[in-house]
Amino acid sequence: MRKICSYFLVLALIVTVFVACSSPPPAVDTVSKDPVTLTVYTYFMNISDDEINQYLVQPLKEKYPNITLNFIRKGVPKDVVASDTIPDIAITSNSRFQEFQDLDFPLDLRDSIKKYNVDLNKFVPVNMETIKEKGTNGEIYGIPFVMNHQVIFYNKDVFDTLGVPYPKDGMTWDDVLALDKKLTRNVGGVQYIGMSPTNPETLARQLSLSYVDPTTNKALINNDQWKSILSLLQQFYQIPGFINGDKYSYSWDDFTKGRHVAMTLGWIIDQGTALQTLYQSDTTMNFDIVSFPSNKQKPGIGMDPGAQLLLVSKASQHKDAAFQVASFFASEQVQSILNKNGRLTILNNPDIKKDFDANLSVMQGKNLKGALSMTPAVPIKPTKYDAIVVNTMNGLSKELATGSKDINTILQDAQDAADKGIATAVAQN
Repeated sequence: MRKICSYFLVLALIVTVFVACSSPPPAVDTVSKDPVTLTVYTYFMNISDDEINQYLVQPLKEKYPNITLNFIRKGVPKDVVASDTIPDIAITSNSRFQEFQDLDFPLDLRDSIKKYNVDLNKFVPVNMETIKEKGTNGEIYGIPFVMNHQVIFYNKDVFDTLGVPYPKDGMTWDDVLALDKKLTRNVGGVQYIGMSPTNPETLARQLSLSYVDPTTNKALINNDQWKSILSLLQQFYQIPGFINGDKYSYSWDDFTKGRHVAMTLGWIIDQGTALQTLYQSDTTMNFDIVSFPSNKQKPGIGMDPGAQLLLVSKASQHKDAAFQVASFFASEQVQSILNKNGRLTILNNPDIKKDFDANLSVMQGKNLKGALSMTPAVPIKPTKYDAIVVNTMNGLSKELATGSKDINTILQDAQDAADKGIATAVAQN
C-alpha cells in the first residue's frame, strides 16, 4: 500500500510540474511603490474631464495609489512634445499617430510587452493589426485603448413627417442617395435635408485606398477610384433643394437642434455621448441608428474603425510605470467601465462587448447590434505624407457643390497640389 501511495504521489508531482511548465507565466506587476507622477496627453479624442476622472483616474488610484496623473488636454503634438513637460503617455486617435512618429515620440513596446507578459491576442484583431502596421521593422508603438465606428443616426420624426420608410442596416451608398432624394424637399415652409454627404477621406478609408506611393512619393489621386468617390458625393449636392444660398453642408447641430436634417453620419462614441448630454435637458429627440452604408465595390464592408491607442514616450523617466498604466487602461477592469459608458472596448471579450452603452440611457432600446454589424475595412499601411493628400481631398467640398469644375479637372488639380505639397515636405526632411 505504501508503494502504491508513493507511486501516486510521484505521479501527482510530475503532473503538477508539467502543468506549471506548460502554462504561461502570470502577468507581472512590478511597478515601484514609490510615489510617481506621470503626465498624460490626450489628443484628438472627445472625452471630458469628468469622464477621465471617473473611467481612468479613480480606477488607477485603487490599483496604484502611489501613481498620480497630470493631464494635458490642449495643444498640438509638436508644441506639447517640445515643452518643458514632455508627456509620459499619449492617448490619441490611430489616424493621428504619424504626428507623434514624426516627433520620434513613441517607444517601441515589444520589450515591455514581453517583460510584463501582455497577451496581444486579447485585443480585437483589426485594431492590433492596425498598430502593428505602423512599425516598419516589427515595432509595436502602442497598445489599443478604445474602438469607434461610424453609423447613421436618423430622426424618426422627419421620416414620419415626410412619409418615408426608415433606413435599414446594410444599405449601400446608392440606397442612401435614393433616400436623400425623397427626403430633401420643402414641406410647410421647412426645407428638409436627407443627409449631408461625408468627406472624401471617409469613402477612401472604406475602400482601403492608399494615399501616397511610398516608392515615388507621389499622390495616388488621379485615378478611377477617386473619380468614383467624387462622382458619388457630387450627386448628393445636385439634389434639388440641397444647396440653400451659400449653405451646402449640414452639421450635427442641424440634426439635433434644427431638426430638419433626416440623417447624419457620426462616430458612435462621440455622437452617442453628445446625445446623452442632450438627453439630460431634452428628451424629445426621437432617433435611432443603422449601419454605415457599404460601397457596392465592397459589399458588407464599413469604414475602418476610428480606434484610439496608448503611446509611451521614449523620453519618459518612468517608462515601466507608464507602460503599466497604459496596460491597465487596456485591462478588463477599465475596459468594462469604458464600454458600459459608451467607449467601445478593444478587447475581444463577448462578456464585456455585450454591455456596450449599458449606462447611456439615451441609447437604450436603440439598434446597437445592427448598427455595429458591418465588417470594418482593413486600414492601409500609412506613409509620412498621407495627411497632405487627405487635407487636399477633404478641401474639395465647395468645388463639388458649386460645380465650378468638372471632376477630371478637380482630380488633376488635386494631384498637382498634393504632389507639390509632398515634394516640399520631402525637401524639408
